[in-house]
Amino acid sequence: MIVPAGLYYTDPSTNRRTALPLTAASVAATIADGCARVALTQSFTNVTEATLSTKYMLPMDEGAAVISFEANCNGRIIKARVEESGAAKAEYDSAVARGDGAYLLDSVSSEHFVIAIGNVQPGAEVAITTTYVANLRTRGDVYSFVVPNRLAPKYGASLAPQAKHLDAAIPLDLVVQWTMSPGLAEMDSPSHPDVVDSVVVSDDGTGASLTVRLATLDVDFVLNAVAVTPPGPVLLVENRSLPSGVTTQAAMVSFTPQLEAPDERAELVFVIDRSGSMGGSKIEHARKALQLFLRSLPEDCYFNIVGFGSRTDFCFPRGRAVPYNDETLEVATAHIAGMGADLGGTELLSPLRTIFATPAMKGFNRQVFVLTDGQVSNTNEVIRAIATALDAASAPTRVFTLGLGNGASRALVNGMARAGNGTAYFIDDDASSVLTATVVRQLKQALQPQLAGLTLEWTSTDGTVAKTNVAADGASSSASSGGLAGIASSAVATATSTVRKVLRVASRSKAPAPAAASSESNSVPPSAVVQAPYRAPPIFNGDRFVAFAFFKPSFGSLARLRLYDASGKVDFAVALETLPTIEGETVHALAARALIRDLEEGSSYMHATGANTAAIDAEIVRLGTAFSLASTKTSFVAVEIRSDVEREEVIGHAGSHVPPPPPPAARIPSSMRFKSAKRKKGRAGGAMRRSRMAAPAPARRGPAPPPAQRSLARSAGAPPMAEKAFAASAMSAPVARAENELFFDADVIDDCEVKADFASDLSEDEDDELCAHSSSSASGSIAASAPVVNYEALALDLAMLQSTKGMFKATALAHLPAGKTAKPDTVTASDDVWTTALVLAFFATPPFRAYDDQIELVVAKARKWLTAELADTTAVDAIIAAATTVLAA
Repeated sequence: MIVPAGLYYTDPSTNRRTALPLTAASVAATIADGCARVALTQSFTNVTEATLSTKYMLPMDEGAAVISFEANCNGRIIKARVEESGAAKAEYDSAVARGDGAYLLDSVSSEHFVIAIGNVQPGAEVAITTTYVANLRTRGDVYSFVVPNRLAPKYGASLAPQAKHLDAAIPLDLVVQWTMSPGLAEMDSPSHPDVVDSVVVSDDGTGASLTVRLATLDVDFVLNAVAVTPPGPVLLVENRSLPSGVTTQAAMVSFTPQLEAPDERAELVFVIDRSGSMGGSKIEHARKALQLFLRSLPEDCYFNIVGFGSRTDFCFPRGRAVPYNDETLEVATAHIAGMGADLGGTELLSPLRTIFATPAMKGFNRQVFVLTDGQVSNTNEVIRAIATALDAASAPTRVFTLGLGNGASRALVNGMARAGNGTAYFIDDDASSVLTATVVRQLKQALQPQLAGLTLEWTSTDGTVAKTNVAADGASSSASSGGLAGIASSAVATATSTVRKVLRVASRSKAPAPAAASSESNSVPPSAVVQAPYRAPPIFNGDRFVAFAFFKPSFGSLARLRLYDASGKVDFAVALETLPTIEGETVHALAARALIRDLEEGSSYMHATGANTAAIDAEIVRLGTAFSLASTKTSFVAVEIRSDVEREEVIGHAGSHVPPPPPPAARIPSSMRFKSAKRKKGRAGGAMRRSRMAAPAPARRGPAPPPAQRSLARSAGAPPMAEKAFAASAMSAPVARAENELFFDADVIDDCEVKADFASDLSEDEDDELCAHSSSSASGSIAASAPVVNYEALALDLAMLQSTKGMFKATALAHLPAGKTAKPDTVTASDDVWTTALVLAFFATPPFRAYDDQIELVVAKARKWLTAELADTTAVDAIIAAATTVLAA
């Protein structure tokens, strides 16, 4: 499905979409730690002489939740309310037929929303404000707030409008209020470094504000923040007062665990999309990623490679994984080299069923990796098939997903990963260079222990214990009464003033049937605690974990959090810094959205108890209307009541001639297109400008801030933000987008727009060739004579020469600096040991630092082999030091 963006109407004579001009745009964001509430306002003008039925398309990250929208039409403010979708549509149609103004916000999918705006009169100015909540994306201890540079189609362009977007003529007014409970340590904007001069921090150091007008927004606006200390467990508790007088509470718990546990033996299956749309650079990048993937596997594992399209192609027959050794690696290497985008359509369900129907190797956990660039017609069926397979699996199983290119469906990619207890990442068309790093990142996650049956345990003071009815080991607990999400509530006599309250994140077993939900439409369910999500998301070392809970005010205050899994391999307790209770609806909305997502995707507590479709739909409607959320079953609707005279004018203009859309834009000259591509690929390069709270304030341009405010601009001598920041390598490379990314990415926009405006476009390889040709032409013979080393390609070439045990073969010496590989007389180790040490020393040189993520597992495997050969880690360090000296000579 091709989804246009902006405010547009359809010319009935040509059936073409035409965009109305954007006249103003603003963003106002309030952020508490990593929880954001964002109001986006865009204004448009009907420049035609006709009364129009229009649509405003708003791409959304599927994790975001729209909680309100209002429209200002010629000074009249109309606020919407949430109704069941059928009733909302009927009210909208009735208003349009009468000649009244009408607005309908309907959830097209979990990835975008459409607002139908009927009877927009000639010359009318329409301002649309959509408010949404979302969790900020994170990398390490860095939170990133992102404002996309423009709105545009997500899936191709043949039906895209010739839309006017944010450009030099339309500034963006931006206001950000950010609080961080431990205190703010650093802030920076890699996209707009100058704005940090306008950021000010509160006296207590826990809050910062930014008010700025951006004259142009040709790239995403990114604002990063780091807490004073690495983010430990943080609890946000929110009260929400209802008109009935009832006060509800919701909580969001987030933390980044630092877990150490030995890797487990794994069976790894890589499932790659080989449909026709994977042609060109996509399949080439996929081949490179697969080759590095194979070289990064641990010695003691099983593996297989599966290609899918209209048919399925297995590297090894009968779909069974094979032992990882030099012989099977050679077969797989040849198989990958011959892979093409030649298997037809996109039929994903069949290969997944074949994989899951084949028993996993005894004693090995199964890890499935799915890479796809497209969509399927049976998304929900695929997601449910994965959930069902995991329920019945004889061995721990996880599914990791990669969405490659702008057309990858978020609903499919994220849904598969959630159902499969894995992670999901997205890589845009112009960011394919990070595919290898992302594959290795997911492989590292897959090799971590399976933390199944996770339990979050709260310590409270009121003598009540609330537990889920699903035990961590998959067996039902002994709780006697159920509530929503299978949580029982009972009074427990105690001799102490402190008792434990337990919210157990459900494992994949089935819970007893829940009790009936509350009859009050604006109250949380009657259970003491309701968790979201129902199925435990995977927790990996260093990754942020987020869980939501609804609980009654009588639940008590939180003093301690304990995390442990069913096997007892992970069990630690941490003191939780509890924030003061806040008033609002942001946490409530995010928690309710998580519950709705479970219900929509078939992974909820109701599905686990066999509830029928009608009951599930009714619960989605109840949550949507109670917490003002658009969903697959609920919509925002608003009606502007007009006078009889205005209604007659509307009816009179309804038949007016609608002007044809503007002609298609001319093809961009090659030089301009080269410049644009170069800008996009290098836009984040250079030094990252930062603001460190602890640094002394540097000299400022312009007047100093008021005395009560401290500048966040970092002095020239202050150390840079750690490389664990959101963008690795000082933001010099594209970044794979993770599931918790805020809103949507403008890189998607640029490529889709180019394809919309022009009949054909250069491939990525052709763009690279153009760039290289232009650069050499501009610099003359001097540049032509200077060789350029592609260290990423060199790293892959060297990795291809590593054995499955970790040793580097003698042929690797040809890739090292000439004349700098001779073994000193003082080194008595074997030639294989010396060659391996040389490669590790070479990988440690500065040019390879940008590719540490790609080669991390290759290096680790080589060190493990050296340790086994030399039987002493000190000897390993010594021989690598000797190799470093030889290379530096």
